Amino acid sequence: MIKTVIIDDHELSRYGINVLLTAAHDIEICGEAETASEGLKLIKTYTPHIALVNLHLQDDSGIEVVKRIKQVSSITKIVIFNAQAMEDSVREAFAAGTDSYCTRTIAKEKLAEAIYVTHKGGNWLDSAIAKILIQNLQLQQLVVTPSLKIKRVCRQYSLSSRELEILQMIAIGDRNNQIANKLFLSVGTVRSHVHRILTKLDCQNRAQAATKAIVEGLIDSPETNQIGLTA
Repeated sequence: MIKTVIIDDHELSRYGINVLLTAAHDIEICGEAETASEGLKLIKTYTPHIALVNLHLQDDSGIEVVKRIKQVSSITKIVIFNAQAMEDSVREAFAAGTDSYCTRTIAKEKLAEAIYVTHKGGNWLDSAIAKILIQNLQLQQLVVTPSLKIKRVCRQYSLSSRELEILQMIAIGDRNNQIANKLFLSVGTVRSHVHRILTKLDCQNRAQAATKAIVEGLIDSPETNQIGLTA
């Protein structure tokens, strides 16, 4: 069973999530909290696998709650369940230690999927949020010289400079033929690179790879480079 705690100041929202996830059978709701302090007590008591957290709580910032959960329980993974999908909030949440992020408009079956993926060590990003991030990346030219953080993460996953370049193109929605045209490569060569990228990142498909690229900070832009933030 995947032990889960819900931290949300909206009673109706907590009730709906509880009903939805209880129906999944392999997800156990250990407790609910409407404040950050109550939520942290639940984390300490149950050490859940998953904490579903709303960013806007009455007594504290959801970002601070994320940081404190990570301090209290090293095994608890965090899924943000928020009303809005503002890019700054998404970036700040992941920088604080969030594992996955979804909005209240998410399809009910997708919420359980987000929990399964996160529990297995993956990152899950709501398609509505991914669309916003990708659109902004498309408006900003990718940095030619990777930042130090990008270089470090590339070493961690043994990604070559070419694989990083292709991964960045995947993240902004380019297909194999588009990548091939831009890099003057054959589609077969691009396909081979994509296969190696998925293997190295332990991803099953391009969508997962794009999400991981954003979460791990493998995408950089002039704006993020200037202010010291990464995706």
